[in-house]
Amino acid sequence: MDELEKIKPEIEKLREDQLAALRVWLETYRRRPATPPKGVDEWLRRAVGAAIPGLTTDGILRMTRGED
Repeated sequence: MDELEKIKPEIEKLREDQLAALRVWLETYRRRPATPPKGVDEWLRRAVGAAIPGLTTDGILRMTRGED
């Protein structure tokens, strides 16, 4: 049985005011910012300054398009 099927019977027991509070909580939960996966902070710390000096975004785009 999946988690949703487990909680449906409990949701059906809620009063109208409790359902309204649940709606607010679900909307807030849905709109929360995504948390980066573990290890991203370490990867970002190591990546800072790792770009090739003098290489611009335009230069990278030209290389990927085969223009250089």
